[in-house]
Amino acid sequence: MSENPEENHPIPVRPEPAGSQKSGDEMTTARELIESFDPDAGFLLADGFDEALIGVVEAWFAGNIHSVVALYDTARCIQILMREGMDEEEANEYFEFNVTGAYVGEGTPAFATIYRQPDIRSVSDDF
Repeated sequence: MSENPEENHPIPVRPEPAGSQKSGDEMTTARELIESFDPDAGFLLADGFDEALIGVVEAWFAGNIHSVVALYDTARCIQILMREGMDEEEANEYFEFNVTGAYVGEGTPAFATIYRQPDIRSVSDDF
């Protein structure tokens, strides 16, 4: 393991400018996180879905390509489309055809269906 932590970091990170650290109570948004990466890393972002951006995913993709790409919450993307005037069926169809069905080159974002476990207290109340 290298002494330099940046050499061990799987995602190319650009150095922080002096005085740019946030205080302990400020949260970094997913977009700020991605913008902190090296611009040569080639992150592609999905237009209009900033609210659905939840982070990055590192994986092996088709063609044996290791990559780190932007990660979006599918349900939030659908909600954004519905807020823009589509009904749920239209939003799902548009999303599947025009968003997840579009390969825009290396760095194409990934979309996740987030499964949330039920609250144990609410489940145990049913017994």
